[in-house]
Amino acid sequence: MTILSEVLDYSSEKLGRIEELPRKRALLLLRWTLFVCLMGLGVAGQLDLSDSVFVDLALGIFLAGNVLVTLLPDASLRASPLEFSLSLLDTAIVSYLVFQADVSGILCLFFFILLIVTAASNRMTQVILGSAVLSALYLLFCGIKGAEAAIFTVQHLMVLPLFYATALYFGYQVLQIRERQVQVQGVMKERHELKLILSILESITSSLDFHTVMFKIASRIAEVVSAIRCSILLVEKEDGQDRAFVVAANDDQKLKMLPVDLIKYPEVVAAIQQKKPVIIEDVETNDLVKPHLEELLRLNFRSLLVLPIVYQETVIGTLFLRASRKRSFTQDELKFCRVVAHAAASAIKNSMLYRQLEEHATELEQTGDRIRVLFDNSPDLILQLEPEGLVREANRTVERLSGMPRSEILSRPVGRILRGLPPLDALQSRTRESASPAHYPATLAPGGTPGRDLVVTVAPLSDPPASLLLIGRDVTEQNQATALLQQSEKLSSIGEIVAGVAHELNNPLSGVLGFSQLLIQKDAEGKFRHDIERIVDCAGHCQKIVQNLLSFARPGNPERKPVGLNGILEKTLDLLESSLHADNIEVEKEITPNLPYVLADFHQMQQVLTNLINNALQAMSTERGSGKLRLRTRTKEDGRVAVEVGDNGPGIPPDILPRIFDPFFSTKKQGGGTGLGLSVSFGIVRDHGGEIQVRSHVGIGTTFSILLPAYKAQSDSAEKELPGSASVAEGKEILVVDDEEMIVELYLQLLQALGHSIDTASTGVEALRKIQGRDYDLVITDIKMPKMSGIQLYEKTLEIKPEMKRRFIFITGDMNSLTSQQFSTVTDNPCLLKPVSIDKIETTISQLLGQSKPSRAEDDSLNRSTASS
Repeated sequence: MTILSEVLDYSSEKLGRIEELPRKRALLLLRWTLFVCLMGLGVAGQLDLSDSVFVDLALGIFLAGNVLVTLLPDASLRASPLEFSLSLLDTAIVSYLVFQADVSGILCLFFFILLIVTAASNRMTQVILGSAVLSALYLLFCGIKGAEAAIFTVQHLMVLPLFYATALYFGYQVLQIRERQVQVQGVMKERHELKLILSILESITSSLDFHTVMFKIASRIAEVVSAIRCSILLVEKEDGQDRAFVVAANDDQKLKMLPVDLIKYPEVVAAIQQKKPVIIEDVETNDLVKPHLEELLRLNFRSLLVLPIVYQETVIGTLFLRASRKRSFTQDELKFCRVVAHAAASAIKNSMLYRQLEEHATELEQTGDRIRVLFDNSPDLILQLEPEGLVREANRTVERLSGMPRSEILSRPVGRILRGLPPLDALQSRTRESASPAHYPATLAPGGTPGRDLVVTVAPLSDPPASLLLIGRDVTEQNQATALLQQSEKLSSIGEIVAGVAHELNNPLSGVLGFSQLLIQKDAEGKFRHDIERIVDCAGHCQKIVQNLLSFARPGNPERKPVGLNGILEKTLDLLESSLHADNIEVEKEITPNLPYVLADFHQMQQVLTNLINNALQAMSTERGSGKLRLRTRTKEDGRVAVEVGDNGPGIPPDILPRIFDPFFSTKKQGGGTGLGLSVSFGIVRDHGGEIQVRSHVGIGTTFSILLPAYKAQSDSAEKELPGSASVAEGKEILVVDDEEMIVELYLQLLQALGHSIDTASTGVEALRKIQGRDYDLVITDIKMPKMSGIQLYEKTLEIKPEMKRRFIFITGDMNSLTSQQFSTVTDNPCLLKPVSIDKIETTISQLLGQSKPSRAEDDSLNRSTASS
């Protein structure tokens, strides 16, 4: 079987080359081979050449046919009736001779099966393989029917060349017929494609309707290449980036200028950038469209073709074809698409130009109306001046501000409308010397809206020569805002100075307060207790002043969280206590305990209360030199939380009362206020979902009420108190880090007295080195230190010892500085404010070391207390 396989392979290789020979030579070779095989049957005795006239006649006719084919030119045989007639005659002759040679009665059957196999074959190798199989079957059948030795007789073996020759001759004829059929189909397809191209060209030349032409092109292409969808994309450049629009698709005639997100179509981007076709045979194996494979498969798009439409080296669009077949687009299909793309490029460009001209014409028609609308509705004053300085044109803003009708404004000298401008000659000279506009301050002439400041821009006009265009912008509010900003910057600078001074006072205060408390503990007999307590009280008072100054001068970023209005009111009073006392203002408080929380920003609500109390203070001190300030907190019947600020000042007149919340409105003397306090307060309360109400009676006084919704999660709970002190753990190793030697000494004495082993460090770098070499139960560190802050020390410690995440206590003099504030919101470690009392340090250490662990509610209360104290 191996030898037979090698013989078949060899014969297939050699005989397959017949297809490569010139047609006439191949035909003659096969006919003469077949004739020799037929003569071989006669020599072998299977055909009676001497007694049968018809056999001799048949062989003679076949021989004559060979001679005729040899003598005739190739052109007369190709696809001619003569060639067809010869093929039929050959079939009849060979069939007759085979019938005459059929001794066993089975040869005819195998011969006709051979003809059927030959007719069904598509390649010469199939013909050869079929003839070999049938020859083997024929010999096998003969062997079964007779003795094995009978297989190899001359009569049987001569049948094999006949099978081969017949199969090759008729197979060649069949393949030639199929080849001509393919050629005919190709010609018909090309004719069809040419008709489509002519149809496309006719559409291009006969219609200027851009979208109609593009739809016809897309439909024709989809028809030829059997695509599910054929889209034509228009590509434009905008700010150096490619933008694409679908202008037509074969499956949607209504589609027009649909924007395309090119990020979702990498194959289109590649075709645009490379200016070459992008062909994707199978989307499942292509990396370019892999991010969008699921969507492509959902739409049954298996193969893609993107062909750029190029006009003068510029990509103006693309043909985008999507098919459901898993094969590449053929060269003929690609060639057709290229021809259409070239034909469509000029049409697309012409249609684009036509569309641009049409849009431009429409835009020009609308420009006059738009300019007139803009001109009349501009908030700026606009004047066109004649060379003599008379008003030639004016917008409605001039009418509104001047109080004059248009008929009186036109032809009026500009000096009678605007005051403060340079002379007309100077304006014209300035515009001649420089093409850039000039700006001048001016005011409205008497008779117009009073007190309005203008900045007038003067520019030259070419028609008529020496005419001018004046644009006046109302900058009254801007000037007021600038003055307010300057005042705000001064206050900000003062606030920074105050904050810096207050921060520097924290460390000495910590020492005074801490060592005083230590002295009280050491004074067992109590001889100096009274004096030391006075020192502690004074230091505590200074501590409160410092913290209020820091809180007011550096409020931080707005942050709404559950807060108690009672606490905010008390802190505001602490801040303003000295001013109230100096102006002889008596404070009457009616504070409701267990007041529900509200969701608010502490500093914004403090700003609102400060504004209201200051307004009441100024009203009473200006009118009487003294007065009574009434402060009240309560819960309203509707569940809202109310804070009332009342005074017994002169009251607000009814005609002024509706305007008190307007920006820049003020009844104070020049320099006495900006007119923004109540306006800002009104906005803050409104942004918190609340409202401000006001009641006033002339000669009796004024009461402002702030109403805020109660915080739902805390609406039924009162403000919590700090948990009691827990017993202090002993025998722990604690590291104290602070750059102030006095603070380190204070903590050293305190913690040693509590029975702990204390180690100290003056910098974060030194502390980190000690933490690397030793395990500490607790680290107490200042936040603001040179070289390495307490926050940086904490972060670097966690990198090497994550288990110390909850073993830090942070000390800071300024909770509202940005870094400290951000850090305290993300860590579970306590952060205490300087100066820190001994009791608070003892309680915090005990809780953190875990000897007496507080509940989660106590932790929350502690953190709120330290953050707001």
